[in-house]
Amino acid sequence: MAVIDPIKVVLTDFPENEIEEFEIKDEISGTRKIPFSKIIYIDQSDFRLEDDPNFKRLAPGKSVCLMFSHDAKKTTADKSYRITCTDYIQDENGKVTQLMAICDRGVNHKTKAPARIQWVAESPLHNSPIKAQVNLYSNLFLHENPSSNPDGWLADVNPNSLEIKTAFVDI
Repeated sequence: MAVIDPIKVVLTDFPENEIEEFEIKDEISGTRKIPFSKIIYIDQSDFRLEDDPNFKRLAPGKSVCLMFSHDAKKTTADKSYRITCTDYIQDENGKVTQLMAICDRGVNHKTKAPARIQWVAESPLHNSPIKAQVNLYSNLFLHENPSSNPDGWLADVNPNSLEIKTAFVDI
């Protein structure tokens, strides 16, 4: 899994030094293990400070399931771990820099969570997460027909067509 714009999530009810491993199906190797710990990272786009009924991911007081957070050989996806955001920390500019959440560890849920989100755990034992450079490309040109630019097509190149991010990935 990968988290392109990571935000730290501290699972306040998860034991400090405990690491779980989930064995998940992998098309190449059959199965592989991913760690799960007190600190995970989710994508910034999977969280909103102001909830909206159409937003199906995490917000204060709201729950989501964590993708692949069950052992494929032992349980089914309906027993995936579910986290609920209980608090958050913002920087001086109002950007959310950390979430606090509680974790419902794989019980049979009576209600279906609106979404499953990707995550990556912090586990030095597993060398997780690994930082990776991700290149996000948008339109190369500013207009549909760049050759119609009176200054030539080079003048129509979008200077913001490449965004470079540092993502977190598991191995």
